[in-house]
Amino acid sequence: MNSKQLLVCNIAIVPSDALTQKALMTSDYLQKYDEALFVLGAKTNVPHCSLYMLQLKQADINKASGLLGQVAKITAVQQLSATMYMQNAGYIDISYDCSASLRQLQNRVLQAINPIARACALRMLCGCNRPAA
Repeated sequence: MNSKQLLVCNIAIVPSDALTQKALMTSDYLQKYDEALFVLGAKTNVPHCSLYMLQLKQADINKASGLLGQVAKITAVQQLSATMYMQNAGYIDISYDCSASLRQLQNRVLQAINPIARACALRMLCGCNRPAA
């Protein structure tokens, strides 16, 4: 993979193992009775709550991972409270209460990752990723 290649990144929190297993079983059950767009899995389409979606260069992934590790070290386990459940096309989309602790976590993620994301966007805008003529 080219180190300048952009990767779609979804920075997210994942549920406990017990809740993940319930989500996987529910997803499997739903796909049997409705034409699902996707089925949750242990490796792909993992149950999650997205905090930030962006594109990063392959070369920046390790740095981003290290920064997120630092955020994780100072962040307590989140207790999310569902506010709405929507079922559409064989999957369940859940909305959560945006608690103060969840907002704080998201802000920490943004503060850690935005300098990398901005640098990546600037390199793209100025043509720094174009091959030499």
